[in-house]
Amino acid sequence: MAAPSDGSRRLAITGASGLIGRALCRAARDRGWTPVALARTDAGAAPEGTLTRVVGDLGSASAEALAAALADCDALVHLAGHAAPGRTRAGEALWRVNVSASETLAQAAADAGVARIVFVSSAKVFGHASHGPPLTAESAPAPADLYAESKLAAERAVWQAAQATGIEACVVRPPLVCGAGAKGNLARLARAIRAGVPLPFGSLRNRRTLVEVHDLADLLVRCAEVPGAAGRTLLAGDPEALSTAEIARAVAGGLGRRVRLVPVPAAALALAGRPLGLRSTIAQLTGSLELDVGDAQALLGWSPVRGARRGLADLGAAAARATSRSR
Repeated sequence: MAAPSDGSRRLAITGASGLIGRALCRAARDRGWTPVALARTDAGAAPEGTLTRVVGDLGSASAEALAAALADCDALVHLAGHAAPGRTRAGEALWRVNVSASETLAQAAADAGVARIVFVSSAKVFGHASHGPPLTAESAPAPADLYAESKLAAERAVWQAAQATGIEACVVRPPLVCGAGAKGNLARLARAIRAGVPLPFGSLRNRRTLVEVHDLADLLVRCAEVPGAAGRTLLAGDPEALSTAEIARAVAGGLGRRVRLVPVPAAALALAGRPLGLRSTIAQLTGSLELDVGDAQALLGWSPVRGARRGLADLGAAAARATSRSR
């Protein structure tokens, strides 16, 4: 990869102000890169030492404007995306930001002479749950919602752009990301534990792969620089899969609380959630989604340092600190 005039490699990052993006900026610096945030505005929250280039909304930015922002960058990690559910306006936004913008960005990167794009997809392309042995990159996708469909379509758009332009591409499918500041179901779980709500997970023996945010960031930087990562789809995750009960206990440990786990069969939870419209949520809580991350470990020389249990404890500890500050 050609070096910029200051002698450092430059890693462009979309979504640099998010949970993963902030960790990625730090990991890039640790491995000798200069992180370059492609930001919506100049008021982003990328870490200190990150160059910021304002490109506006990725969903409406032109290939020419993006290419100009990428002109001296060696590689690009595309993290930014839209996660809103729905099949009307929100669905249109999903396709515009997740699919169309990814295709435009890959074309712009090629036009700018960027050597490689790393597209961060999602393990949700496999569905909410799986059965049998751990999934591999060769396992058949089975997206269960529009978000997962859009990420799978974006993967295909990036591969097509790579084939047409010659830019190297790598796709990474991470599972649920844990760490201080994680949102979504994990944040809701932390609030429930903090409030002392009994959780009906005591009977679950499912297995779900998670990944700690700094471990994921390290993997993504390696995907940008390891020659053999080009042309590959890789799964990220901690080699130790956890049950939902173990996840709850790890979060509770960070909170300094004891979690109240009630033994309720998974089938009973599914029946209770169906009339409430919680079928997909229950499937995520009770089902297994285990990933085989051996390819990423062997190819990249990568291994999680912090681990999912620590990430869950960090999430709980951060929630506890936030509660203390609000009092």
